[in-house]
Amino acid sequence: MEKDWIIIGKILKPRGLSGELKVKLLTDFPERFAAGKTVLLKKKN
Repeated sequence: MEKDWIIIGKILKPRGLSGELKVKLLTDFPERFAAGKTVLLKKKN
């Protein structure tokens, strides 16, 4: 079963020493993503 993926943001650069990333959200409703929320990433083909 293949999952449906949606684009929610673009990774801009690493931040800090613990592997955090700065992300530009590409959504009309940014409030749906809380700070520190875990999301799954897939490398662009």
